[in-house]
Amino acid sequence: MGKSGENMNLPHKWWDGSHWNGFENLGGKVAGNPGAVSWGSNRIDVFYPGQYMHHMHKWWDGTRWNGEEDLGGMAMYGVGVCSWIGGHLVVFSDGTDSALWHKWTV
Repeated sequence: MGKSGENMNLPHKWWDGSHWNGFENLGGKVAGNPGAVSWGSNRIDVFYPGQYMHHMHKWWDGTRWNGEEDLGGMAMYGVGVCSWIGGHLVVFSDGTDSALWHKWTV
């Protein structure tokens, strides 16, 4: 999934079990490729470089989309994210120094 286009907002499309629904605009200012992960039932976390290249975070809690949480740091082109157990996330990105950076939950 790449940048969302001219408005830089984060688009979201979902499968309901029988068909794809239309795109929903989740807002934000997406400046690079997002990464998403689900670590439990009714939970989706999305990370992306924001308007000022900070790591941004939005999440679905089973009822609604939350956030735009600024995690700081600098992500140049995009992020990758994974989860090894419920509630534990690791976000990877390329920094302004061309090094691989990561941030994690405990």
